[in-house]
Amino acid sequence: TDAQNRPEIILTELLACLAPEALADQLERLRSGRESWCAIETLALAHGAGVAQLAQLRFLTDQCSEGVFVLSTHDVAVAHDAELPHHALHDLLTGLPNRKMLLDQVAKAIGGVKAQGGSFGLMVMDLDQFKDVNDSFGHVGGDSLLCQVGQLLSATAGENDLVARLGDDDFAVLFSLPQNRQAVWHKVDQIAQALQRQFIIEDRKLEIGASMGVVHYPTDGEDEQTLLRHAEIASFLAKRDGLGIVAFEQQQEQTNHDQLTLKADLRQAINGGELFIHYQPKVRISDRRCVGVEALTRWVHPTRGFIPPDEFIALAERAGLIKNLTRWVIAQAVEQAARWREAGNPLCVAVNLSARNLQEPDLVAFVKDKLAEFLLPPSALQFEITESDIMADPAKAIAMIEELHGFGIEFAVDDFGTGYSSLAYLKKLRISELKIDKGFISQLNSAGDDMVIVHSTITMAHQLGIRVVAEGVEDQEIWDLLDVLECDVVQGYLISRPVSPKDLDASLAKGLTSHIN
Repeated sequence: TDAQNRPEIILTELLACLAPEALADQLERLRSGRESWCAIETLALAHGAGVAQLAQLRFLTDQCSEGVFVLSTHDVAVAHDAELPHHALHDLLTGLPNRKMLLDQVAKAIGGVKAQGGSFGLMVMDLDQFKDVNDSFGHVGGDSLLCQVGQLLSATAGENDLVARLGDDDFAVLFSLPQNRQAVWHKVDQIAQALQRQFIIEDRKLEIGASMGVVHYPTDGEDEQTLLRHAEIASFLAKRDGLGIVAFEQQQEQTNHDQLTLKADLRQAINGGELFIHYQPKVRISDRRCVGVEALTRWVHPTRGFIPPDEFIALAERAGLIKNLTRWVIAQAVEQAARWREAGNPLCVAVNLSARNLQEPDLVAFVKDKLAEFLLPPSALQFEITESDIMADPAKAIAMIEELHGFGIEFAVDDFGTGYSSLAYLKKLRISELKIDKGFISQLNSAGDDMVIVHSTITMAHQLGIRVVAEGVEDQEIWDLLDVLECDVVQGYLISRPVSPKDLDASLAKGLTSHIN
């Protein structure tokens, strides 16, 4: 291999095609993309006459590692020198212009406006649920969908508009002729309408949504890199908030910068020990014995202070970090359960799973390995899921629950009453425990509607052999009412806030419920 073909030289050329301000964002997107395969861009790099060096940067993960960036290259013979620019400026899968060509054309459009006046628009589009397509049909099916979307965009866009594939499931359309905002929005709406069709993959019809971000020159950016970045920010916000189409506004950039920074900080927190777990006990009413605990993750940021769990868990979902976060929590919970068991206190530890976790094919193997590592029985661990997590993909949720239940791990439905599932349906899912949402518990009184709802829920659950936990129990009156209603277990501030293992051990030693009449 000559000096020109050394990997570090090729990597330098590959990354040089990205603007410095875009590089960090691109690498972040690469990390949080498809777990098994994702490329920033495939580029042709010249190394001698008639030869192109195709370089691809990927991020690979597996169960045993945090992931690595992998650079792969190979030589491609080029019949004529004139063909080389096409490889360098076009996406190899769809044949569409790539990010580099798009940026070149945006720069030319900016020059045209500066010389002649006018304005133009740029739209960036991110497909929704594309990862689900890859998981269901493999990358061949995913690639087929990308090609179909590319063809549809080309057919829908105007004759002088440029359709490009930016990488992964991201596309862009440059509305290059002088156009005002109203004309740009009309074209974006036409594309959104065109996407409301069925795509065919392996003889199956699929509907796929898209999130679009729109910018307008000259108001939304002074150069091509800034315009594209702002369009990507608007697309991200459209996807995050489920809005479909979002126009860029200046304050969004700071919001996006804060989110990117916090995303990087969260990855560091997971890997660097900044997170910790508090445990909230669950007490059986009949004998006031602590029968288990729920593991609740906490994050105190070095500069921002306490980050609410709802905020960083939602961030982990969006950033593709929820798998790493959940695996870390499971590992910590199992290790702590082993410590309690060694001390003669065999508490069952409950860990929350998300809808994404239920799609992970290697979750069962990971759980089995962790329990085996600490010589724990499956009964030492419980998983909590919400009704919405189940309904996100019932078939996969059922399969995952069945497999883990067959191994001996129980499942609880958290926040019951806030979704749409029935008790009979939950019974089919082999649910062992039902946790009534604290919204029904916190205002419980003998004459209110919540009393009727809680009573009927407890009665039907017991008839189906499902035990009931009441969340959010904060005073003696509610405890007494739940005792009358024959609720099985309670959890809430009346018993204990979520605390460290050391503090929980101290409370157990003193008598966790000694203050309850």
